[in-house]
Amino acid sequence: LTNSLSIKMSGLYLHAYDWPFISEEEYKSHLYPWSLTPGRTADGKDNNPWNAADTPVIRDWAVRDFDGDGDYSDSVYVLIGNGEAMDTGDPDGDGVMGEDWYNGYDDDGDGLIDEDYFISDGIDNGGIPCTEDSNEDGCFCCTGDYGVDENIDGIYDLGFDGVDNDHNGIIDDEAGSAVIDSNVKAWGSNIENNILIEYGRKDSLVNGEVNPYYIPNLSWEGSGLHLLGSHRYNEEKVTLEFDIFTYDFGDDGIPGDPYIDESGDEKYQPGESLYFGNFNTYLSDCGLDGICEYLTMPYDLDGDGVFETGGELNPIWEGPDADGTERDGVMQSGDTFISDNGNGIWEENEYIDVWPLQNGIWDEGETIQGDFGQDGIADTGDPGEGDGIFIAWDSGEKDGVFDIGDGLYAFEGEPFSDDNGNGILDPGEDYEDINNDGLYNAPDLLDEFQVVLDTNGDGMDDYPDFEIDNRKVEFRIDYDPNPDFNMTLQTGYSWSKTNQVTGTGRYIADAFEYKFYQLRSRYKNWFTQYYVNESFSGNTRGYLLGNRIIDKSKNDALQIQNNFDLNSLHTNFVWGMDYFGTNPKTFGTIL
Repeated sequence: LTNSLSIKMSGLYLHAYDWPFISEEEYKSHLYPWSLTPGRTADGKDNNPWNAADTPVIRDWAVRDFDGDGDYSDSVYVLIGNGEAMDTGDPDGDGVMGEDWYNGYDDDGDGLIDEDYFISDGIDNGGIPCTEDSNEDGCFCCTGDYGVDENIDGIYDLGFDGVDNDHNGIIDDEAGSAVIDSNVKAWGSNIENNILIEYGRKDSLVNGEVNPYYIPNLSWEGSGLHLLGSHRYNEEKVTLEFDIFTYDFGDDGIPGDPYIDESGDEKYQPGESLYFGNFNTYLSDCGLDGICEYLTMPYDLDGDGVFETGGELNPIWEGPDADGTERDGVMQSGDTFISDNGNGIWEENEYIDVWPLQNGIWDEGETIQGDFGQDGIADTGDPGEGDGIFIAWDSGEKDGVFDIGDGLYAFEGEPFSDDNGNGILDPGEDYEDINNDGLYNAPDLLDEFQVVLDTNGDGMDDYPDFEIDNRKVEFRIDYDPNPDFNMTLQTGYSWSKTNQVTGTGRYIADAFEYKFYQLRSRYKNWFTQYYVNESFSGNTRGYLLGNRIIDKSKNDALQIQNNFDLNSLHTNFVWGMDYFGTNPKTFGTIL
């Protein structure tokens, strides 16, 4: 501006997009099975029906007309609050009668509208009576006190929304037990443990629609009725891909061949012996299963029909053989036995070798009947047949629980004739065996889960955002009136939006602000400056948990410096003082 006064101003603006990468953990944390409904925990509404805090969730028989034909016989249990299961004609048209909740209707016909619904207003509107200032904030029966706004924005809001989200015909089972921890989501945990949908194969119709995963006559034991499968994360497509378990191959994952499950071990075992070389009613005549009632000889010393000594009971004996062969006085020859002379024919005083019993597991020495596959029948082309591998059924194989898939993730399914038009492959209907495994493979489960943008319900989306927006401006003024004196004032401001990688996961620095101020001056051989910088984290938050980082820290520094010459020593002596102060304000959000 003049020979002694100058001004400088500069600015920067950058707008770009980062590499659109989303990790598997980030993606899952924003899907319903893993996050449930966090927004309901912070909406100020009592989203779930209660009578009192010490009573369980009220589940009554409400009526849902799935197909709209006016027949309410296809009913399900739903949460209906304090309502009663009455035929009110479904005034709010949600397909359920009898609930009494926030909708502006008298659903249960008691003359009251939405009487069970409250909002978080800091007032004791009913329910648990408030009797004290329990949080000791000086306000009697206000927000935070026991009995005020109870059960509003709690963990029940997280898990129960009255919807069958996993489509297994059961309302609100995705959260787990009736009392849930906010960090435990049963559905997501089940998927991680290969249970894609609990009871997903149980019924042919789910909520009135055809269940493509239904298989009749599955085992009730173990996980037979669940839809089991594995999953993987497709990083490029940003989606989960599933491989539904369709084979019952057991622990080794290989289709085995039938074998002869033999009993006996060619060794004497209690229950299959003779007693001192004689056929004994209690220790030899054990029936064809070889299990006697006693392990030691019982004695009736006085002939009163009561054993006084001996007679140790056999803990695995469940009762006399149903075929009447136990204690019938006849040495049976229907089981395998050890022949003294090796002729293979049972003779008197040769004991029956029946223990151990058949164990359902192939043991070394047992005969594999042939490379016939799982069904044990030649020329059927079933899994395991003709593969050149002679391997017996292993543990878990052919137990009615599917334990491995076809390895084709996100498989669209094999087309079939569907002669009766019911959408399910029925016996006798033809299908195209695309992968030549001899079995029909239904379509794999699709990743159609609800995306939850706000994973912690604080009102801010924390799904990965790849926009980069940086803005910066600086201002400086210099005053130099003469060689002995100058002064500079400088300040700057920056605003940033970008991704930050940390040791605890990625964060988005959203509207992160930084400011600085500097004043410095020199007068002859004296120099001083004062410097301040401060930051504000804006809406910085993590992608995994949605946790906000709050940073309002400030630094300031002061410096004074002087120098003079020591001519006799040919030295310029510099001395000064520095002050540096830090005022961190992160409110416990930064570890």
